Amino acid sequence: MDKKDKYWQLFLSTFKLSACTFGGGFVIIPLMRERFVKELHWIEEEEMLDLTAIAQSSPGSIAINASILVGYHVAGIPGRASLELTKTAADDNTPVTGAEYGLYAKNAAGETYLMQKVVTNSEGKALFTALKTKAGENEYVVKELNAPQGFVLDTTEYPVTITAKAGTIQLLKVSDARLRGEVVFLKQDQYGKPVSGALFAIYKTESGSFDETTQLSQAASDDHGQVHFTDLELGQTYVIAELSAPQGYEKTDELFEVTVDADGVASALRGQESGLEIHAVINQKHPAPPAPEQPESETPASSAPAAVLPYTGDREFVLALAGGFILIAAGLALTLKKRRHG
Repeated sequence: MDKKDKYWQLFLSTFKLSACTFGGGFVIIPLMRERFVKELHWIEEEEMLDLTAIAQSSPGSIAINASILVGYHVAGIPGRASLELTKTAADDNTPVTGAEYGLYAKNAAGETYLMQKVVTNSEGKALFTALKTKAGENEYVVKELNAPQGFVLDTTEYPVTITAKAGTIQLLKVSDARLRGEVVFLKQDQYGKPVSGALFAIYKTESGSFDETTQLSQAASDDHGQVHFTDLELGQTYVIAELSAPQGYEKTDELFEVTVDADGVASALRGQESGLEIHAVINQKHPAPPAPEQPESETPASSAPAAVLPYTGDREFVLALAGGFILIAAGLALTLKKRRHG
């Protein structure tokens, strides 16, 4: 809508309300709310409450003050231009509500200061008003101050030169990337040691059910036993299943649920059947195979007596040694006998 059309809408709306309303200034406030908030969607509910509070606290009639404030908020100052900012999500271009933006200008000393702050409404729109159009005074910078929940703060500074004519609206379109969640957990054996090479899949689930068509991605445990899933939608519950175990380990058949909240924080893994929270998925090692039995000999036992090995000189040596001892003993005996008779 052109700004001149807004002027006529403002004039006709406030004229009708003023001419047809009886009962004082406080009666006109709910009618202004009905017109500007619900019908025309020019003002948000909270903004209308703020304008009413300011109108009530300012000197003069509350109805006149409210009309002036609403007119300034919607159309700005005559002779100046406005800048309408439209905020959308980067992935699907849906309007983003609740993004706070600041408009910065430079003073005579060349110092930058915050001139205005606005918050996007349900249509993703916000309006900076009363902007100068004269060359040298029409340069501004727009920057996001606070991102709404679920979105990444846009740190880009958007330089804007107001080239629109006085009484018109210049447009600026910006976008925010959605926050994405991640899930990280450990894979260990029964002794608490990390297990690498275990392959897992993550599924998006609706009411606890899932199938291969809802599989989002796969990830394998690294050398530290860590499994990492990224780029997950916020505010969702997921199911994680082990697809294959590394060699020497048994695959885990249990399914695990995890929830990523609106801030991107993942809950602990919970067994789908047991309902218990776990800090790591455990793989049992395969038991060691038993030692193979020695086969019995198929050769039949022989009935022949065992062969006797021949002597190889041991007997002759023993006989010679015994004979030597006998001769020595006989010589000693003869010597002793001769001495007695001599």
